[in-house]
Amino acid sequence: MRILRTAIPLLFSSLLATGPVAGQERERIVEFRSDVVVETDGALTVTETIRVVVAGQQIKRGIIRDFPTRYSGKYGQTVNVGFQLLQVLRNGEAERYKTESVSNGVRI
Repeated sequence: MRILRTAIPLLFSSLLATGPVAGQERERIVEFRSDVVVETDGALTVTETIRVVVAGQQIKRGIIRDFPTRYSGKYGQTVNVGFQLLQVLRNGEAERYKTESVSNGVRI
């Protein structure tokens, strides 16, 4: 069985203290990087780095990511792959998160 492992460090911009006055700049993603390592056993380790500009004093909503773990195979069969979330970080520190099942995988 192949396993998709993921680590998501959320690197939020330090513009909170030095950036524009709240409301003058829209909150936005300024960098999205996905590093994928294919292991010898076929497992994938995916590390996503997301950097955002935050206009307010704190982030009010989290970032939602869907990871498909259910696929249609070559002959129409359903193929399921494992999924293991390794960590979620914000500025290098553990961040609170939740996971839930979606129709074809996992939502973080």
